[in-house]
Amino acid sequence: SGGGGGGERDRDRDRRYDDGSPSRERPRAKKKRGWDDMGDNPQEAAAMLLQQQQQFASMATMPHNAVGGSKKQRELYIGNLPPTANEGMIKELFCNLVAACEGFVPMGGPPVLNAQIAGGGQFAFVEFRDEQLCETAMQFNGIDLQGRQLKIGHPNGYIPPMTPVQQLKPPKALLERFGLTGGIVGDRVAAGVTQDTKKQRELYIGNLAVGAVTPVMLKELFTVPLSTLPEQAASQLPPVLEARVDPNGKFAFIEFASEELCTTALNLFNGMELCGREMKIARPAGYVPPPAGMMGAAAGMGGMMGGMGGAGGLGGGMVPQPPPGLPPGLAGLVPTPPSVPPPAASNGDKPMPTHEISLGGILSAAVLADAAEYAECVEDIRSACEEHGKLLHFSCPKEGEPDAGNAYLKYEQIASAVKAFEALNGRDFDGNTVKATFLSAGTLQA
Repeated sequence: SGGGGGGERDRDRDRRYDDGSPSRERPRAKKKRGWDDMGDNPQEAAAMLLQQQQQFASMATMPHNAVGGSKKQRELYIGNLPPTANEGMIKELFCNLVAACEGFVPMGGPPVLNAQIAGGGQFAFVEFRDEQLCETAMQFNGIDLQGRQLKIGHPNGYIPPMTPVQQLKPPKALLERFGLTGGIVGDRVAAGVTQDTKKQRELYIGNLAVGAVTPVMLKELFTVPLSTLPEQAASQLPPVLEARVDPNGKFAFIEFASEELCTTALNLFNGMELCGREMKIARPAGYVPPPAGMMGAAAGMGGMMGGMGGAGGLGGGMVPQPPPGLPPGLAGLVPTPPSVPPPAASNGDKPMPTHEISLGGILSAAVLADAAEYAECVEDIRSACEEHGKLLHFSCPKEGEPDAGNAYLKYEQIASAVKAFEALNGRDFDGNTVKATFLSAGTLQA
């Protein structure tokens, strides 16, 4: 009878997604519309996130009394260690590296005071005798140790000094010996990534949710959209080099690979909501504005982000926000859009992200023809899409409507759209392979 068909349809729904999710044995509660990553209780979620962070990196617990010259200022995190690494090996390696640099003074004592492995052997902390040697060792990020490229950075609790610390210069022969001249160190030098340009490549991030924001979270948030820029296709460096959160958790500093990326990030992210609070982004103390001509060129790069704008703000008024849309005189030259929303411009095989996405061919003709099945599928699709951020628009044209069988999404944040694209593109839904496509900005109405 009709009841049997409904049971069969329910069993089919349990097999729609290919992600191995458990069968539904009870009605699913209606999802809350909004940011899914903070749940119903942002305070409780923030506390849980902080607890997990402390359990994972207990060796890097942030002190509230860190001062210049303290252990945190002289310590480095060393990640991606090979399985055979031990504390003696790591200490000897960094002693030899730093001692070989031009300007090293052996009379000051051994360059490395201590090396301690943590995280089940996955990473270590190395304590240097002073801040200069600590900053010098930062230049060896990416060095090869038994087939592993070491990841070197400052630990949680590090406070950037008011005056940049002068690094010792590694000799060319030393860099060549460890294969760094064509690697990360060589790429940094070639790209102008030096201590002298750090203030030009750095941003202050304020108004953070205390206890909820981590360096890893910030680095990922900024890296994902910036990695899609055409300029990054030929770059050997990641767009974000380092993210440092103040021990009190109220603000952070992010270092970028270039001044242009820094300017783009300022225009793109200022005012964006993170963990329920709008980030206040500005240039740090010591930043020197470029000449007016270069200023306009940098702002133009922000315009290449297309629909990525809209976060608002000028970050202190030093860099103008790129004007949105076309000049009025060119508006009449824009052709009428077709019924199918146009895809966004792309860089080769790499699509240019926007806030808006289409999911092509996600609903079959059989589903469209069954009203009950259609409603259930739409609910499933929307729930999966909301896992990646707040939706401003969601629609699935019905049978007989233009573009029936597709789904259309518009996210509040560009980072959410990028995550949704990566998660849903190529995924199977009810036997259909989903084709995700970024749409031109302004195609969908909120």
